Amino acid sequence: RARGGGGVDNRLGRVPAEDPEVAGEHLGGGRAGIMLRGRFGEAGPAQRILERRGIPFSGSDSESCRLSMNKHATKELMRDNGIPVSPWLLCDDPAKAVEMVAAAGLHYPFFAKPHHCGSSVDASRVDNHEPLPAPAADSIAATHVAVLEERLAGRERTARALAGKPP
Repeated sequence: RARGGGGVDNRLGRVPAEDPEVAGEHLGGGRAGIMLRGRFGEAGPAQRILERRGIPFSGSDSESCRLSMNKHATKELMRDNGIPVSPWLLCDDPAKAVEMVAAAGLHYPFFAKPHHCGSSVDASRVDNHEPLPAPAADSIAATHVAVLEERLAGRERTARALAGKPP
């Protein structure tokens, strides 16, 4: 169970997140199963600590996790590898978002999303040229940068793969 204060609480006692050697001892030298949600568990920091200590773990490596939680980096990687993506831009000032969208030639509706959160966390749809809705503006202010991307019409699909192979 994840808990504040930089550690994990479990039946074995408190395992400080900053001391992965202790975590390795609690795991009995086996493979670590990362079950943390959020930036520490999904964006690469936990994986990076385990990699540095040589502790094997389940899931993706730290760089893959970092890229997958960063919407801007993911879109660039996809685009650079020939995978079509919706037009987007980065915005660090909610007061300038509508102006930036117009200057970039993006079409409405578009979505404002924190660039570093998973899936649709704090995403807001923007339908017209009015100032950004409060949730979108708050998201940009809280995360300091957001991805503004055109909405693509169609169905959304999710595909799983492990080691580059479908299950």
